[in-house]
Amino acid sequence: MSTSAYAAITAYLHAQMTAEQPLFAIVDAAQASKAIFNLLNHASQRHTKKAALFEGERAQELASVAPYLVQLSLAEQALLSQLVEQGWQQNWAIYFSYPNRFDNALNKLRLNLPVKSKDEIGLFRFYDPRVFRLYVPSFDAQQLREFFGAISQFWLPPETGEPSHGLLGYRLVDQQLEIQQINPVQNTNYHPLSPGDSHAGIA
Repeated sequence: MSTSAYAAITAYLHAQMTAEQPLFAIVDAAQASKAIFNLLNHASQRHTKKAALFEGERAQELASVAPYLVQLSLAEQALLSQLVEQGWQQNWAIYFSYPNRFDNALNKLRLNLPVKSKDEIGLFRFYDPRVFRLYVPSFDAQQLREFFGAISQFWLPPETGEPSHGLLGYRLVDQQLEIQQINPVQNTNYHPLSPGDSHAGIA
């Protein structure tokens, strides 16, 4: 894969970081637990903020396959670059900007995990790009408001995963979901897509 394509995606995401709008990643350890934990443990040595989305006994039992929230600071371009280069085609992570503190972001995301299915409560694996692309565009207006909350925008790989195809951006505009095809490799502007164009589970 083109190193320049990965570098362009990394640079684009890095440019979204501001003091008021930090960039976060939700990293799914279930996709490649050993490689991901190596990255996260190295990040911890630099005091990067991270925490599992799961809580209590579940967090301990499923630590090796849990999703982890990671705050990517302006000084953390190396970690961001590694996540993109190693995990972009492997569905390791989704990225988002959020104007509040790490703990607030963690609490917000935990509210998005439970999903009711008939008489059962399941786990909504929205942090898997394949699940996100499939389900989020089908949400109604209320579900979108609850899911996004104060989150400004999500970014994730397109269905192909090819870095040369750029990334997808999801944001609410006038209470409507806008999906954008962003290609920093070609330095192109946003191209709005219909929800059906974004496709690639709920457990």
